[in-house]
Amino acid sequence: MKKGTSNQPETDDKPTLRMRDLIRDSGLPRETIHYYINEGLLPPAYKVKKNSAFYGPEHLERLQQIRILREERFLPIKAIKAIYAQKPQSKFSDEQLDYFRHLRLRFPDSVNPGAEKYIPLSSLASQKLSDQELADFVKQGLVDVVEQDGEQMVTKEDAVVLETWVQFNKLGFTREKGYSPSLLNLWDKAIEEMVSDEFSFIAPVILDREGEDVVDFGARVIDSIERLIQALHVKKARKLFSTLEFDESGIDAEVRKDQ
Repeated sequence: MKKGTSNQPETDDKPTLRMRDLIRDSGLPRETIHYYINEGLLPPAYKVKKNSAFYGPEHLERLQQIRILREERFLPIKAIKAIYAQKPQSKFSDEQLDYFRHLRLRFPDSVNPGAEKYIPLSSLASQKLSDQELADFVKQGLVDVVEQDGEQMVTKEDAVVLETWVQFNKLGFTREKGYSPSLLNLWDKAIEEMVSDEFSFIAPVILDREGEDVVDFGARVIDSIERLIQALHVKKARKLFSTLEFDESGIDAEVRKDQ
């Protein structure tokens, strides 16, 4: 589904709800509902006229589901989008897909939806970030900030993202030089595509492991992949530098001068 389009969602129920009805019955503000629509979490409205939009029972039901996932399960927006974005894959049978859906909740906490470990935002060095920078991170989908007992919280992984940006700032990657949190999309998008491909790589082996501890297997696979990524990153960086043309004699002379 294309974000924010006016395509009408398929439903047998008549779209009789207005935005004010969604606000009243879901308990969510207008801005949040529009955000969910733009992010593809909520179907677009029925456009009867240019300035006349209606919603159906499926909109309210989805909003109630999202609210539970956010407030009771503390799931970040990315995780919720992943849940609703799941589509049947032709290479797997319905039985296999059902097996994977049940299996994912038994995987290690590091990748188990709903098992995120949260840290108070105020306890991080990232509190040095400006409100604008933090808002940019949330808008870009790089981190999710949730409320728990009146305090802003982020996952351990999002804390690393924020701390990394603080370090980048110290290293000179500043707004004054044209850098913003969107720089981290370089890694975020690459990892997102890689993880999607990983599933196709791992799934057939999981299906063949009858009678074995699949959870332990998954943990070992993830550990192996993380070690592989680190090694390949160093290798590719080394290869890049080997292709650059340097005046070797000039470099050697500068090194001797410094010594």
